[in-house]
Amino acid sequence: MTGVVRRATPEDKPRLLILAEQFLRSAPHITSQPTNTDHLGHVIDKCFAEGAVFVVDEPETGVVGMFGMVFGNHPLTLEVTAFEVVWYMLDGFRGGSAALRLFKSAEEEARQAGATVLQVGSPNDKLDRVLERFGFTRREATYYKTL
Repeated sequence: MTGVVRRATPEDKPRLLILAEQFLRSAPHITSQPTNTDHLGHVIDKCFAEGAVFVVDEPETGVVGMFGMVFGNHPLTLEVTAFEVVWYMLDGFRGGSAALRLFKSAEEEARQAGATVLQVGSPNDKLDRVLERFGFTRREATYYKTL
């Protein structure tokens, strides 16, 4: 699989909406979901306006993965931070070189945008180990309780 990692464009939005819906359905750490695509479209627009979105575009199948982030000052440290909103690859494309190239492209974009920190979430130990190999350190875990 030799997918091209590129910056997403507004023309990618319909495919990004499909990927976002698949992500929400498949992510065990997501416990509540939007009831329509309007909200997902807003999130994608926010990434376009306030950050960046990258995609992996496969020659045979089209867009198979995405990484979206927004930029801002961390509320406590005030560090210029790139906040990962979504990092998702379709089944069959996870864990391969395309997913890693996608991540590295997003990291480089964060650096070029002036971020001094890239904050990403991890739903499992396997991804924890990958992030640690990339030089990330765990600062704290996040827990959720449905009220």
